Amino acid sequence: MSFHLPPPVNTTDIKWAANAWDRAKGLEPSLTSYGFGTCGQYEDQFKGGPNHRQLLMIAACGFFLYDLPKVKAHRKSFGSYALKHGVEKWCGFYIMEGALIAAAVTLGVSLKRYTGKHGAFVGIALRPTIQRLSERLQKQPPGLQIDD
Repeated sequence: MSFHLPPPVNTTDIKWAANAWDRAKGLEPSLTSYGFGTCGQYEDQFKGGPNHRQLLMIAACGFFLYDLPKVKAHRKSFGSYALKHGVEKWCGFYIMEGALIAAAVTLGVSLKRYTGKHGAFVGIALRPTIQRLSERLQKQPPGLQIDD
C-alpha cells in the first residue's frame, strides 16, 4: 500500500495504519502502545485496537520511515524511543512508541529488541536519517492535516 506524500492524511492512510497495526501485532504478539509489553503500571492504550488518533500516530510514523535507508538493527542504531521523538518533531504531535514499532515492522525495518525493556533498536541508517529529518523540518511546516 502506498502513502500520500506530503501529508494531508486521508482515509487510505488510516486504512494502511490499521492494517499495519494488525500485521505488526500478528508478527509481534507482545506489541502494545508502549512497545513490547507494558510500561510499568500503565495500561496498553491500543488494547482492543488503536482508535483514530492512534492510527494517525502509526500513519505519521509510516510517512516518516517509508523512504529512509534500512540497515540491520544493532546496538548503535536509533532506539525506538529516540526515533519516536524525531517523528514527533517532524509531525507536530505526540507519538506512542508502539506506533513507531508497528510502522517499522510493517515497512520491513529490522528491529533488535532491548533486553528486558519495551523498546528496540531500529534499523534505519543514522546519517541519512539525521540529514533527512533536518531537511524535512526546514521544508515542512509542523503538523499533519487531516482531509477525511
